[in-house]
Amino acid sequence: MKKLICLLLALITCFTSLFVVGCKDKKAEEVKDDSKIMFADFEEWGPNFQTMALYGYFGRITRNTDTKFVKGGNYSAKLQPVGGRVSITSPCFVMPLKSDLFDYDYSDFTYYEEVSAYLYNDSEKAITMTFGLAASHNNSTATLMAGEKVVLAPKTWTRASYLVDCTFLSIAGDPTAISGVYFQFPDTGVEYPDQAPSIYLDNVVLTKAAEQATIDGGLELDKTDTTTEICDFEKIWQKYAYRAEVREEIGEVKIVKAADYDITASSGENVLRVMRTNTIQTNFNVTIPAQLMKAAGLDKVPEEDWASTYFCFDMYNDSDKFAQYHAIWAYTESGTHIIPNKWKGSKDKKEYDWAPVNGYYTWPRPEYGKWTSYKISLWELSRGLNAKEYVTKTGGFAMTFATLPAADGEEWVVFLDNFRLEKGEKLEGVN
Repeated sequence: MKKLICLLLALITCFTSLFVVGCKDKKAEEVKDDSKIMFADFEEWGPNFQTMALYGYFGRITRNTDTKFVKGGNYSAKLQPVGGRVSITSPCFVMPLKSDLFDYDYSDFTYYEEVSAYLYNDSEKAITMTFGLAASHNNSTATLMAGEKVVLAPKTWTRASYLVDCTFLSIAGDPTAISGVYFQFPDTGVEYPDQAPSIYLDNVVLTKAAEQATIDGGLELDKTDTTTEICDFEKIWQKYAYRAEVREEIGEVKIVKAADYDITASSGENVLRVMRTNTIQTNFNVTIPAQLMKAAGLDKVPEEDWASTYFCFDMYNDSDKFAQYHAIWAYTESGTHIIPNKWKGSKDKKEYDWAPVNGYYTWPRPEYGKWTSYKISLWELSRGLNAKEYVTKTGGFAMTFATLPAADGEEWVVFLDNFRLEKGEKLEGVN
């Protein structure tokens, strides 16, 4: 009997010790430093795994128990990014910063100065990952803000760091309502997760700022009696004024000096250069975020002025062989995209600045070697089911650039400039 009692006491002590050690490991970083919040250590299924949202045919995420690939505690997340089969994607997942089910809310990033994480790349080659914040996400899409490129060296732990800049966040989204932390990987070119590289994620930490950041809420935009700037790429902060998710083998999007490419900018000196390699058949988007549209006052234009207020931009075609059609998308705050419905005017005056092609609305092919200005009224953008929300609750404006293989592999280049709101004549035939 004494032996049995001793055995039971030993077992109870063992289980109690395991429980205490497990909890200690889980919260170790918080205990050491009050400024650190352990956002995800993957010791529990919920919320760490349960709330994840996967995009771009991510592949598979599972719970890892092999301590060789655990940075702290007993578990980590095993990532096996795949990508699309028919078309190339950038597999990505978002970890929500707010959950009513699990009763947490870390979405106000005016309180934080850094997000960090540890990743172990178990493949033989280095992998470049993008680590950042999502302005919004839902079941089908995520709006990703520009993140940090992190090179994951093979067979070792890498600390990924994203430093919080609320000025940037206020341009690309709402710093007080960040939707999630995202991890994005290149398409691995395989069909199944078991063929993909294995990457292990652990200890995603939020570091508190010494004091809460203040947001002035005002972006300085140039204005005249008839025109309000949205973006012309001249101001320092405007390097954050667009989003473009494009891999280097497909193309490149960056702000450049027009004179360096022997052209004259349509406004100022800088332009946005969009280059496609024409080697792989796929698409990528260039997006002007909602915050800039709102800063220009698009959502404040009275409805009676919609038919005489135009969203405009300029495009320069720098390639004499390629000038294909491209889809355009207007987004609401909820993420719904609106295909603009171009008004054709009266019978004797038709306009075709945008025309339907294969179910999408596009702009006409820009002429080679010159600037072409495109415009569409807010009245036209507000047409269709619930489309008024594009003006009253704008979510931004995107252009899809199609990449089609070319026999000679020649690059196709356009320049974009001078996104603006412009007052003009009222559309003919609109009451």
